[in-house]
Amino acid sequence: MTAAFDRERIGEAQFLAELREQLKSRSFRPVPVRERMIPKPGSRKRRRLGIPSVADRVVQASLKLVLEPIFEADFAPCS
Repeated sequence: MTAAFDRERIGEAQFLAELREQLKSRSFRPVPVRERMIPKPGSRKRRRLGIPSVADRVVQASLKLVLEPIFEADFAPCS
């Protein structure tokens, strides 16, 4: 599903409510990352690019917002 599909079909509020409920009930399971091969600049070689689902990206961003201030408080200014 794309972000546009989520927005048009079920709505952002409903999508987030369902995702929140899955996280609270511990039933959320990330789906395998979709992979694409993209060319490396300046060579003929290719590398893998992982594309997570919309729900996975929302969960990752939410965790970052919660965890980043906790860990940043412990880092020294020279870190």
